[in-house]
Amino acid sequence: MRERKYILAQYDISGIQDYIFATNRLRENVGASYNVNRILNLFLPDAINEAVKTEGGFALINWNTEKSEFQFESNQEILAEVLYIGGGNAVVIYKNRRLYDKSSHIFAIKVAENCHGITVLSAFVETGLEDYCKEIEELEMELSNLKRMVPRNVPMSSWPIVEQDSVYGLPITKLYDKDNMDRVMSVIQYEKYEASRLKGMEGENPYVFALQMEQLIDKRGEDSHVAVVHIDGNGMGELFDRIKREHRDYRSAIPAMRLLSKTIANVYEDSFYRMVSAIETISGKNPLPIRCLIMDGDDLTFICGARFALPAVVFFMRQLMELADSTLSVTACAGIAFVRSHFPFRIAYQIAEECCANAKKNWYKNRCHNGKAGYLDYHIVQGAYTQEMEKQRDRKSIRVRPFRVAEETDISRFESIDFLNSIQKLLVQEKDGVRIWPRNRLEKLYKAYLRGQQEIRLLGEEFLSRGYDLSTLVPGYDKDFDNDTSYGIFDALEIMDFYDEDLYNGFFQRYGLGGNK
Repeated sequence: MRERKYILAQYDISGIQDYIFATNRLRENVGASYNVNRILNLFLPDAINEAVKTEGGFALINWNTEKSEFQFESNQEILAEVLYIGGGNAVVIYKNRRLYDKSSHIFAIKVAENCHGITVLSAFVETGLEDYCKEIEELEMELSNLKRMVPRNVPMSSWPIVEQDSVYGLPITKLYDKDNMDRVMSVIQYEKYEASRLKGMEGENPYVFALQMEQLIDKRGEDSHVAVVHIDGNGMGELFDRIKREHRDYRSAIPAMRLLSKTIANVYEDSFYRMVSAIETISGKNPLPIRCLIMDGDDLTFICGARFALPAVVFFMRQLMELADSTLSVTACAGIAFVRSHFPFRIAYQIAEECCANAKKNWYKNRCHNGKAGYLDYHIVQGAYTQEMEKQRDRKSIRVRPFRVAEETDISRFESIDFLNSIQKLLVQEKDGVRIWPRNRLEKLYKAYLRGQQEIRLLGEEFLSRGYDLSTLVPGYDKDFDNDTSYGIFDALEIMDFYDEDLYNGFFQRYGLGGNK
């Protein structure tokens, strides 16, 4: 057995969502997102370099370059090497404990100076570079134990002689007088505004994304809804676990981990920007009604105009499946929270995350006979959000979702997203310039579903007497109304305010991704 003389360390960012979504000011969200990205991708490598220079050696920090070999053991001048960064984590190997302590100390100062309100933890184990799988599991256990022991930050108490900001309750200590602004704020707000300014200086060519909430919504007061979207890859843990099982030694495991991490990140990023390109072409707006806040490997969160959310997410999921090659089958599940622009984003993100979790349950349940597909769920917050989503969905039979999103168009089953799209088209279908199904009748049908089976039966009979047959909305719909299964009608009714047929046609027909064929 080799002597364990090196240090294998892991750094973890906690509380990312609460930090980014603390307010509804989009500019602060953008700045917070940029700060989170800088912590592991800028501050940590800089700290390692500074510490290594004092020891007269050098560090390998560019882990995601084309040359992905593990070089730490083969070159004695290499005092530290970043193994990989992703998912809010970074794994680094150091020559000794002293270098780890020095790097972590410098790193902690950089985080404290630039990112108040975010927590970064680190743990380490000694290693002889003998068994990667065993030692990385030991490291993850150390970090897990540390997370349970570390107390969370407690907001400062109100000071009666000092003005506090309305979000964090922190004292007003800064003046932000840049970008034609002149306002006082807390240090956390100042850091986020400053980060958003630095982000803007980097440039977003060729795309200009929304930086103010007004740039996401259609009409203030009339249609001020936005969508918070959370997308997460399927079975990613299993892919990385397989590498651990198949590659026990560092020399083969590290390149394999790096290659998989880079491949996943590239596929997700490429799919996202293809979606953005489609939004740019279809919307014709500048800035674009979308802003990405988290894009880290297979973890993606963005905010967009409500009407764009559903077709854009389906577009993204199909691009993801199309770009993945035969050696890496990549699918994802998605959750969408439709909320008013003034609704607390922290709660909106939680709803989107919960929807994504619901979608994943279906994916795991059906994965064996599902083919290449993901699932999508959404939730519309109406009025004050006073109930958990699960309680609001106690009558599950009226809802079909989560919907299945396959690589190819599929209208053969009512749990398919394409089946929902076909119903949405029928709801807004016109004849001689007049809608076949008047809006007031659709609203009555929606309310009947909420009241129960008896209401649906009575309303269905009333509609039939006046020439409105529900079976025209869904072929094969139960005309006897002996149950309240909606076959997707209720899902389509619930989201009809955010359906734009031209928008759907733009995404699906123009780009050949099905749905309206």
